[in-house]
Amino acid sequence: MNTAELLDDLQNKAHRDADLRKTLLKTREEKNPVDAFCRKCQELGYPIYVMDLIHAGEEFYGNMRRSTNGGGENSPKLQGEDDFYELFMASLMSAERRGKQTEEQINTNRYAQMKAQIEAQIAQYPVCEYAFIQPEDIPFLEQVRYICRTECPQYGTSWSCPPAVGTVEECRERCMAYSGGFLFTTMTEVKDMANMEETLSTRFDHEEVTREIRELFYKQGCEVLVLSTESCAVCEKCAYPEAPCRHPDQMFPCVESYGILVTELAQKCEISFMSAGNVVTWFSLILYQ
Repeated sequence: MNTAELLDDLQNKAHRDADLRKTLLKTREEKNPVDAFCRKCQELGYPIYVMDLIHAGEEFYGNMRRSTNGGGENSPKLQGEDDFYELFMASLMSAERRGKQTEEQINTNRYAQMKAQIEAQIAQYPVCEYAFIQPEDIPFLEQVRYICRTECPQYGTSWSCPPAVGTVEECRERCMAYSGGFLFTTMTEVKDMANMEETLSTRFDHEEVTREIRELFYKQGCEVLVLSTESCAVCEKCAYPEAPCRHPDQMFPCVESYGILVTELAQKCEISFMSAGNVVTWFSLILYQ
């Protein structure tokens, strides 16, 4: 095969193979991109050299100028039309853009399908309000961590609380690694909101709902990070800091432990933060990828 035929064969393969296409396009980042491209062609079994590209381009352009459709011998030269390397790369970049658009459409369709399936199943659980969010919507605040440190007796006693969960910035970066979030609430009526023992005892039903909803996301093939209520109470005494968490699959860090301002997030999502009377509202946030 001549140079034009070799390039055509390689181009067709690169259009079908995204990895090969990316490998060839990456040669544009080299100090001498044409040399780098030719070396890669040779590694792939295509004996293409710099002078071959130049001669093939000139020959192609000369033939085109001599043809009627090319405009004749006096037709003006257009930038790049005699450069096989640039034409080849332009074709690959066009294919790459189409590939990205297709991938984005697939992801959009997958997200819409997942959301529809979650919403179809959520009605079987005692969820009062919910919202699908973007991680960028989550407000992180150092003051929330300050309250944990100065007012919460669980601070420094559990793997689900600070400082075990990391700094607020580390928590934020962890959340930003996910593509979406699902914020939801459950509500429970108690006899006396002032009775903290009674009030806190209602969180266990909410935690069970959170585990079941987590399973819905697992069934959709998602990786998840679950943040829920208060300090983890799976174990009577947490192994922190002497030993690793005994039940990492059951331990949900508290939403506030990440420095998240739940009141502002709820307001953004138009979710009620507090209810009237002796009704307790519990929040969970499931981040998914």
